[in-house]
Amino acid sequence: MRISRISGYDLPPSVFSMVSTHQSSSVSKTVSDTKASSRFDDKDLGDFTESDLAALCLDGDADSSRDMWIKSMEEMPKAVNPDREFLTLLVEAQEVLAYYALLPRYGSVKVLSAKQSIQHVSLPEALLLFALLNDEVPVGYSRFVLRPLAQGKYKDVVRAVLHLQPLEGKRHRWQVAFHVKRRQALIKQASKRCGTFEYELHDGRLEKISGTYKGLRFVLDPEWHQDGVHFERLSLGTFRSELIRHKRGKSALFRHASGKCLKMQVLSLSSGNVDSRTFMTKKTWRLGHYLVKLRLFYSKNILMPLALHASVVNAGH
Repeated sequence: MRISRISGYDLPPSVFSMVSTHQSSSVSKTVSDTKASSRFDDKDLGDFTESDLAALCLDGDADSSRDMWIKSMEEMPKAVNPDREFLTLLVEAQEVLAYYALLPRYGSVKVLSAKQSIQHVSLPEALLLFALLNDEVPVGYSRFVLRPLAQGKYKDVVRAVLHLQPLEGKRHRWQVAFHVKRRQALIKQASKRCGTFEYELHDGRLEKISGTYKGLRFVLDPEWHQDGVHFERLSLGTFRSELIRHKRGKSALFRHASGKCLKMQVLSLSSGNVDSRTFMTKKTWRLGHYLVKLRLFYSKNILMPLALHASVVNAGH
């Protein structure tokens, strides 16, 4: 497993202008001159209503994983290109990401570093893990995409849409809202609230993400040491696990109340700055017969990723 800062991070020049000098002055003025409304506006928040947002007050197996990935890529339609899709996502979201990157940092939150960001499972990843653990992703290739939405009148609320899109089979769509100052997240699906989460901090670092999703208890609890996170306690509904760091990477064993077990391995992990305010994290992990490659885009002022693109391969049982 590699944990390193990667200069440039394999991005074309167009992406480096995401938070550019000529944009910064106008965006910064918008942030500083506009006071947050005391009420949420349904029009600004899309599928979220005012009452909705009020709630916001193990051993590696790299060879077989690579073979599975190559085989899945050969079977995908030629039109599918995960790298191009991710870059398109970032280009489309340039203005939104630039705005959120310039939000003021609140005193209790330390500026996120690339190393810190890759130490723990993010909330969107937890939703994907839950779907995989419950066999909600069909055999074959699927996309998992978090796309930021334009900011509304309430300046402290980050809004995004999350999609799980298999080439064939049922698609899933979530609406996500994250209150930066209150550190609370709200999730809706099919216009109904299905999840609420609290982000807890200790000494300026993320201590825990906890809440409920579809009536089930969720807890993401990283344990910090001087050199980072040694392990995470993960509770995703009826599944429990500890993601443990060791010399060869990270691994976990998810246990279901019924006795079912599913092994998870983090095969690669790296992160690098895009500019002074934003950075990117790349992860590859394997969960049972699923192989997942993720790219997450963060603002250093916000605890939740602003954009995410994942390629998911289900090789079948």
